[in-house]
Amino acid sequence: MTDELLTDLRAFLGDDLHAFTAYDGDEIGNYYIHEDLEGLLSEEDIADIQQNTILESIGSPGLESVYPEAGTLRATIHEFEEMIVINVLVADTEGVLLSVDAATDVRVRDIVDRCRTHFTE
Repeated sequence: MTDELLTDLRAFLGDDLHAFTAYDGDEIGNYYIHEDLEGLLSEEDIADIQQNTILESIGSPGLESVYPEAGTLRATIHEFEEMIVINVLVADTEGVLLSVDAATDVRVRDIVDRCRTHFTE
């Protein structure tokens, strides 16, 4: 299923998709890194990013308790000068981590909805 999602996101976002991986708490799936970024991150850097993402998703129930009126946490977003990092939460420790170019014309909500739809269909 994540292969289909990656294919869909690559078509939807084009070169604006910088990186992608899926995780389920115990395992981190295969990932995609745009060719322009391949040499910039080591395997260790990628593993650190992925591990921090999983830890962030585990903390979502605590964050939801702080904002009870907001409903279920669907994603966390970190905006940097050059990219937007989106952690789409699908279950307690399952989700998708991706980054897109900061100048993308696609709404973040559309990206989150597209990812979540792949897991709920």
